[in-house]
Amino acid sequence: MNREKYTLFAIFLVVGLIFLVTINLLTETETQEYEVDGTGIVSFYVQSASSGRSSRNRHDIAPYMIRWLEIDDIHYLMIPNSADINQLTIHFRASAPVFLGDVQLTSGEYTDLFANRNGEPIVLTSDGYSYEVIIMESSEIATLFIQTESGHLEGVHASRRNREGAQILMIDEDGQTVLYEGDIDHIHGRGNFTWTRDKRPYSLRLPHATDLLGIGDASHRHWALLADYLDYSRLRNTISHRLAEELGLKAAVRVRPVDLYINNEYMGLYLLTERVRIDTIIPLTDLEAITRRVNQRPLSEFEQVGDMDFAPGARRYFDILRDPPDITGGYLLEWQLSVRHGNDPSAFVTDRGQSVMLGAPTHASRAQMEYISTFVQEMEDAIYSPTGYNDLGRHFTEYIDLRSIAEMYVFQEFIMNLDAGITSFFLYKESDLVSDGLLRAAPPWDFDVTFGNYSFVRDGVDLRNPELFWANQGRIHGNSDHTPHILTALWQHEQFRELSMEIWREEFAPILTESLIEMVREYEANIKYSAQMEWVRWDVEMPHHEAVDIVVDFIRRRIDFLNEQWN
Repeated sequence: MNREKYTLFAIFLVVGLIFLVTINLLTETETQEYEVDGTGIVSFYVQSASSGRSSRNRHDIAPYMIRWLEIDDIHYLMIPNSADINQLTIHFRASAPVFLGDVQLTSGEYTDLFANRNGEPIVLTSDGYSYEVIIMESSEIATLFIQTESGHLEGVHASRRNREGAQILMIDEDGQTVLYEGDIDHIHGRGNFTWTRDKRPYSLRLPHATDLLGIGDASHRHWALLADYLDYSRLRNTISHRLAEELGLKAAVRVRPVDLYINNEYMGLYLLTERVRIDTIIPLTDLEAITRRVNQRPLSEFEQVGDMDFAPGARRYFDILRDPPDITGGYLLEWQLSVRHGNDPSAFVTDRGQSVMLGAPTHASRAQMEYISTFVQEMEDAIYSPTGYNDLGRHFTEYIDLRSIAEMYVFQEFIMNLDAGITSFFLYKESDLVSDGLLRAAPPWDFDVTFGNYSFVRDGVDLRNPELFWANQGRIHGNSDHTPHILTALWQHEQFRELSMEIWREEFAPILTESLIEMVREYEANIKYSAQMEWVRWDVEMPHHEAVDIVVDFIRRRIDFLNEQWN
């Protein structure tokens, strides 16, 4: 390809998408034009909203651009389902006339020449040079457009902690209804291992609570965009979260697939989720807010003290001046990898080497850290005791809600989650003045490495084999003594084993087999065309249907295995 000609033509080739509600809307609404970087004019029509609520009676014009993606000398235009492929407006600059076949294209005018050409190669010619173009249209799923203040992601990608203001437009799966339009506080990176991959996950903070899921009862300020990059099926997180919700697990997170566009570029198929926070997902006493009011200043202004490095018995907290009268809750704790011990503001390590992060309060005082770390240590001593009692004569059931943790164990065992009891494993404790003061398991989170999606042997278990136990076999990460993690330690007690098997027989098994397979197939069909765009965008080699078939086969064999073992 002649690079000089390419500079004159292809690099300036951009597309204005006309988002149509009805054909009449095009004739009834005055067209406005917007200059973007001197390369083209963009406008589209969408159903508008006021204060984040959808309106079916008002229409606005909003500017946006979607750029071509050049992959292996082919120019791909990946458009959301809200675009009308029959009414595209191509804006370009070229040193000579541009033709599609024998028809000359005019920059800035509507054309129906691309109608019914979804996924079909189109050859544009100019001055003797040819340019192959493929237009791909997504599935009928929601679309999220993000425009950062800088117009790029360099700052956001430089560090997971970097934040940048942005504007977003969220269009529902009907392609018409706007769920949110306007400024957001910021976008920033998220994740640990997944943050190091090419396709990155993000977090969003909105200026006010909004229901981006469009289900009426999920209004939050904090949202996550999961990349699912490690999962070729792109559905393990979705079906795991939906299954947790169907099974009634506490604080199950709601999710929905979205096509994501950032700064005019198609980023891929993402999973929009509620963030794990006590003010939204888990209704707990907000100990941090209470402590902040007592001190009348942000807690982050106090000095951070304690141990930054991982070591048994380490504690990290803040030298906060005053504590509220009640410091027994609420606490949100995350069992975490030893190598991530320094990632969060407040954390501690048990005597057996289990790193625990405080999701709430994120800025714990010395007294709060001493209270919750001592509580967890006493619980751990009881669980790891052959009798179930610690040196204080207290049984582990005096520290944990046994059914809650048994339900979470059975769920993690069924999906064969790599992280079960190791990382992204949450327990929470409410104030003794509000509840019984026991630790409970929630929320279920982070399931891209489940259902056989791990190609190595871990702690002696091949996680690709659905006919093995895993969640009652794993070890604490980074522990040189290979100490069992909390779920494996609990499994040694007959009381926990019997309750877990009862939960499987009575709560899980009756609803799993066909309903879960149907859920997988329904979701596969739901994202079919977006997955095709995703596969091109991120160069995925395994066909999507083959990746989904692997999950379905794993589920069937896993159910048969657990039924045989636990019935």
